[in-house]
Amino acid sequence: MSIETKERIIKLLKEGKSSRSVAKDVGCSQSAVSKIWTKYKQHGKVVKGKHTGRPRKTSKRQDRKLKAICLENRKCTAKQMRNKWEETGVNVCDRTVRNRLKEMGFTYRKAKRKPSLTPKQKKTRLQWAKENQKERWKLGKEELKLAEMKDDNKDHVGIHGIQSLSQTFSSEGSAGT
Repeated sequence: MSIETKERIIKLLKEGKSSRSVAKDVGCSQSAVSKIWTKYKQHGKVVKGKHTGRPRKTSKRQDRKLKAICLENRKCTAKQMRNKWEETGVNVCDRTVRNRLKEMGFTYRKAKRKPSLTPKQKKTRLQWAKENQKERWKLGKEELKLAEMKDDNKDHVGIHGIQSLSQTFSSEGSAGT
């Protein structure tokens, strides 16, 4: 239970409400309300409960560093992330890395394997490649320059086939000028 909730319970009890109505308002059991009230009377303040289990090996700051490492390259394995994290002084195992990433909402997925090509598919691909091999590599320097000029406004320069390139420029009326 959070400290805010405990403080709210104490406030309601000080206002004179019964422990039953406070438990109903807060959404906890009546015994929890009475335990919080008795601890408050003993110590004079709202006391944090003891944490059970093993203490965390990493701090919130270290966890944020792991998040940054993960966002740098989402395709890193847990082992690679652990090695990068160790460079910052955090000594943990792969399992801890996976646990922290899971707590932060990251999930992992294995890439699906593509099915292997059947012998028939291999044969047809080879046949197509042999038939089109000469046509695909007929681009000369001039055609490549035209393709680069055409694609200046794009992020990448593509190599276009002669037929599609000539059709593009002839439709705009700027071919050969």
